[in-house]
Amino acid sequence: MTVYNYDRYINRKKKTEVYTGHTKRCEISGKYRNVWRMFQDIILKNVSSITYELTDYNNNIVVVTDEVTGLFSKKKVKVQYYDKDEWNTILVEETKYVDIGDEVAFTYENENYTISKKPLKPAILYLNNTVIGEWKISVKDREVVFNLDDKYLDKEFLYLGILHSYYYDRN
Repeated sequence: MTVYNYDRYINRKKKTEVYTGHTKRCEISGKYRNVWRMFQDIILKNVSSITYELTDYNNNIVVVTDEVTGLFSKKKVKVQYYDKDEWNTILVEETKYVDIGDEVAFTYENENYTISKKPLKPAILYLNNTVIGEWKISVKDREVVFNLDDKYLDKEFLYLGILHSYYYDRN
């Protein structure tokens, strides 16, 4: 189980530390693309214009996410993931435009992933229609908890980066 504190507002100088038990796994930081996006998010009270970076325990950047949604289109997040000594680009996008809850999909290494999130429920991560993880935010405890099947821990940073960038701003 991976846990980190929930912070509603992004502080460029503060990184969010992610722990498994008492062991620090990584850090997540967010920044605005430009000052206009920051003011837009403050006025509209959302944080959809933030680029997230996830650094591992050696302070190496392993995931960079950025929203690339066009006006009046389904939400899309571009994820750059460092794996096997190379950068891979993944596009995570909504599969349904209007629905109660969210469903997004992406393909990585020729495998199909789906994330389903219903209102007030955890986000569920599926690999080829099999549940492999659960990501939930406890607003009361200001904490994010990510449970991932042990067989998939080698891609934990990828999944964590995608879930954080796609759902963090919606709570």
